[in-house]
Amino acid sequence: MTDIAQRQITDFLDNEIQLIKEGHTVEIVGRELKLEYVMNIEIDGVVRNIKFIGTADRIDRLDGILRVVDYKTGSVQDDDVVVKDGTVPDKWFQIMFYAWLYKRKYGVKEPFNACLAVLRSKSNPYKYAEDRRSDSRNVGMLSISDEMFDDFENLVVGIVSSMLSAETKRFCYPERKCDVCKYCNMSAFCKVE
Repeated sequence: MTDIAQRQITDFLDNEIQLIKEGHTVEIVGRELKLEYVMNIEIDGVVRNIKFIGTADRIDRLDGILRVVDYKTGSVQDDDVVVKDGTVPDKWFQIMFYAWLYKRKYGVKEPFNACLAVLRSKSNPYKYAEDRRSDSRNVGMLSISDEMFDDFENLVVGIVSSMLSAETKRFCYPERKCDVCKYCNMSAFCKVE
C-alpha cells in the first residue's frame, strides 16, 4: 500500500514539475483551507442562519488563474465532474461546493476553476468542473462564472430547504426516534428526539 501511495505522489509531483518546465506558473495560495460561510435561508416562512463548512485540499493559481483543487486517490471518470440534464455527480458537487465557499468567504470577483487532482493518473491529473445542461449559460466552460455560482447556490438552498422543511420531517418518524434514524442521512439535522 505504501508503495502505491508513494508512486501516486511521485507521479503527481512529476506532472507538477513538468508544468513548470513547460513555462506554466503554479502558485500555492492555501492548503487544507477551512472554509465557512453563514447564509440566511427562509424555510417554512422562518429565516434561519445556516452555516456551511468545508475544507479545500488546495487553492492555487495556475498561470494566474485561481483554482480550487481536491485531491482524489481513487479512480475518477470524466462524467464525475460534469453536470448534465438530470444529473449532479457527487464529485462535481463537492468541488463546486468548495469553490462556492471560497468565493463567498473571500468575496472573489474573478472567474476561477474547480477541479479534482486524480493522483492515480499518470498524465494530466486535473479534471475540471463542467456544466453541460441544455439550458445552461455556461456549457462546457472551465471557468466558473457568476451565473454558474448563482445556479449552484440555488441548488444548495433548495437542498437545505428540503432537508429542513416541516414537510420533509413529516416522513422522518416524527413520533419517536427509532433504530432507523441512526442510518438516516438527515440525522444530524433532524429535531426528532
